[in-house]
Parts: sequence; C-alpha cells; structure tokens
Amino acid sequence: MTISAPKRSPKQERFCIALRWTLYVLLLALCFVLQCTGRHLNPLYVIPAAVCISMSEGVLTAAGVGMVIGLMIDISCGKLLGLNALFLVCGCVCTALLFMHLLRHNIINVLIVTLLLAAMQGGLDYLFYYYMWNYDAVETVFARWHLPVIFLTTGAVLPLYPIFKLIKRRLLPPSGNANEA
Repeated sequence: MTISAPKRSPKQERFCIALRWTLYVLLLALCFVLQCTGRHLNPLYVIPAAVCISMSEGVLTAAGVGMVIGLMIDISCGKLLGLNALFLVCGCVCTALLFMHLLRHNIINVLIVTLLLAAMQGGLDYLFYYYMWNYDAVETVFARWHLPVIFLTTGAVLPLYPIFKLIKRRLLPPSGNANEA
C-alpha cells in the first residue's frame, strides 16, 4: 500500500508554480550578483543553479534556463554574447535528460554534472579566448584561473543544492515531475 500525496486544486497548483518560479528568479539574481562581485576568482554560481533547476524541470524549460544563464555568464565575464548561452542550452538539456532517464536526484550526481559543465565551459573559454591565439605562458592562465574557478563552481553546489531540493519538495507537483502537471 502506497501513500500518495494529496492532490492540489488548480488554484493551489498555479500558486505553487508562480512561487517556484519567483524563487528560481530570485535565486538566479542572487547567484548572478555574487559571481559579479569581487575582483579575483569567483565561482560561476549560476552553473550549479542551472543544474539544480534543469534536474527538476522538463527539457524545454531546461533549454530556456540554459539560454538565460549562458547570457548571464557572457555578461558577467565580458565575453562574446551567445557563446555560453549556446553551450548551456545543450548542457542543461542534457542535464534534464540525464536526470529524467538515468541519474537519481542526489548531491553526488549534481556535483558530478556541475563539475562536467563547469569544466567544459572553462575549457571552451580557455580554448577560444587564450589557447587559440597562442599567447605567451597560456598554460598559467588555465592553471591559475580556469582550474580554481572550475573547482569553486563545483563547490558552490553544496550551499545551493539544499535550497533547490527544498523548493522541489514543497512546490513541484506531487508526482515530482513538472511535465506531468
């Protein structure tokens, strides 16, 4: 015998959706401000936020979140507008599909996926902005800048994941998947 969660009325469901997305937007704004403050190495807080949102939402939603977060990274890092957006659309869609069909929702999997996305984003940034142009001592840029940012970004999952997990538990439909609502 399984115990099912009580069904929500359509009005309650609309309220939960609006509250969930309001919290997502506020958390993304906070992550964006935190990654833009300071002068030295800052983690890209929006990448763990993108992974946390993408693992709970559908594929189309993950693509939209990836585009917005990629543009946020382009703006905060002063890069060519659209490169990170294109990459993160693909990355967030893959994340959503992985968590729908293959991975469980736990901190280890979120850490691994965040590490992979951060490493690929940092690697593409290094490739297109430094290595390709054959600057002197280009390896030090990767070792002193990109690697620490990749690991700091991965570590940023630890405070963010419990917040998104709480939002998921309280505000997603009882079935647990936003697509089924």
